Amino acid sequence: MSNTRDNSPVESKAVNSSTDLSSVKTLAGTQPQKQPQSSDFYNYYMKSIFTGLLVGPISSTLTFPIDKIAFVYQTWHGAGSPSLSTAAKQAFRHPLNGYFPGIFNSACKNLFMFPAKAFFTRQLETHNPKGSFNKEISGFLAGLLTVYVMSPISVIKALRYNNTPVSQIRQLDFKSLFRGVHATAYRDGVQFGIFFGMLPYVSNYIANPFIAGMTANLMGAVASNPISVISTNQKIHGKSMYQTALTLFQQEGIKSFYRGFFRTTALRMSVQGGATGFIISFADKLYDRAFNRHVVSNDTPKIEEPISPSISRTHK
Repeated sequence: MSNTRDNSPVESKAVNSSTDLSSVKTLAGTQPQKQPQSSDFYNYYMKSIFTGLLVGPISSTLTFPIDKIAFVYQTWHGAGSPSLSTAAKQAFRHPLNGYFPGIFNSACKNLFMFPAKAFFTRQLETHNPKGSFNKEISGFLAGLLTVYVMSPISVIKALRYNNTPVSQIRQLDFKSLFRGVHATAYRDGVQFGIFFGMLPYVSNYIANPFIAGMTANLMGAVASNPISVISTNQKIHGKSMYQTALTLFQQEGIKSFYRGFFRTTALRMSVQGGATGFIISFADKLYDRAFNRHVVSNDTPKIEEPISPSISRTHK
């Protein structure tokens, strides 16, 4: 038995080359192999796509009723804001108007945005690994780029929220489908830049991913809401960003840019952020469980074989 052990190719090679004893102790074929770079690349982006696919429909469905009421506040013209009951009555005069465009918009938006953010994050960390604001910048760029790609769906959603007939929407030209695109891009850039930048910091103090997501998204909402009000009104009325902002300011000053914020928008953005924070945490684990069962972690302990006495003697 000892002769067979002494003549084995693995052990003989280990003894003759005077390698570290730990290389002999691991059984051939049992040492976990590091995943190829192509596999890491694939899983990195597929996990982002999977997360975006879950975030869009779930967060949009949860916030749809509040979103419709917030829309009424943001597009309300004249001095003063409507009461909550008046806004709700106006919003649900046609209850499902805008729901399906909203779901489709949110699904496509997040399906594009999460991989885009992953791309920008990887590029920034490659070229500037010590950058203090990599997360904020990647979130800002992803939000910005996503709007320019998804603008037509976003405009259709806003028009349906406004109860615009489908026949009238079909008559819009290509340019009309990009109403308010620059304001919307700035809004989402600010919103997602703050959300993705603050989420890791908030998570250090708040372990619950839902509450952490709520907090981070609410921070972004406070900063981005004025631009959100401008972009929403642009989609409905088709005026320039400057004209829209001036009209709103002339009505109630700064208050016009926060109409209904504490009644509806703050709640909507909190729920949306909480859902997103939870899904990001949940999707990461679910993806690994569903698609990466064959992947062996590099931290998995090595299976070791008892050292043969003959090898020990030879090594001595």
